[in-house]
Amino acid sequence: KYAYLFGFGKPSGVDMAGEISGVLKEPRLWSKTSIGAIPIGQEVGVNALQLACAISSIANGGVLMKPFVIKAIRQKDGEIIREFRPQEVRRVISSRTARRMKDILVLATEEGTGRLARVADFKVAGKTGTAQKIEPNGAYSHSKYTASFIGFAPSDEPLVAMVVTVDEPHPYYFGGVVSAPVFKQISQDVVKYLKLQKDAYAVSEIVKAAQ
Repeated sequence: KYAYLFGFGKPSGVDMAGEISGVLKEPRLWSKTSIGAIPIGQEVGVNALQLACAISSIANGGVLMKPFVIKAIRQKDGEIIREFRPQEVRRVISSRTARRMKDILVLATEEGTGRLARVADFKVAGKTGTAQKIEPNGAYSHSKYTASFIGFAPSDEPLVAMVVTVDEPHPYYFGGVVSAPVFKQISQDVVKYLKLQKDAYAVSEIVKAAQ
């Protein structure tokens, strides 16, 4: 139920062609091992956008939003022909559960496998992932992995959500070692930029009000 609610197993509806649904079998098609395999990420397939939407729903207080790429379509003179705004898809979990999940994700970066994603200036929330790739014969590989880290920052007032994936990293392949440091570096720069942008906008509004 919650896997579907978080948006897995079906397209997100993003305004781009070619999006895939991923793999999420109906319970009637589960094997005897599915109940243990699915919670650790096996027997399922998701894309990065689905992961970003899912982690963003926790940052948004439990509400899943429809992703979009195009903010506005304008004429040459700047006149807006059409503008696109955030759209709520559905509530996935309660705001109380979302806060609890956020605390758990922060703990994962403070004391868990995501410690290399920690940033000095603010707290981040996130989770590491280390997935075995599929061999041509359909079996899970013991030598090829995808390392990932998903999260948002700052955890108290989120400005950005991010998915970092590294395909077949060597010699280390754990998400907490390979992908978490990338998340740290990018989130530091992006949050700094977005905060400066917000401050500049606030100043301009104050100036307008004073005129």
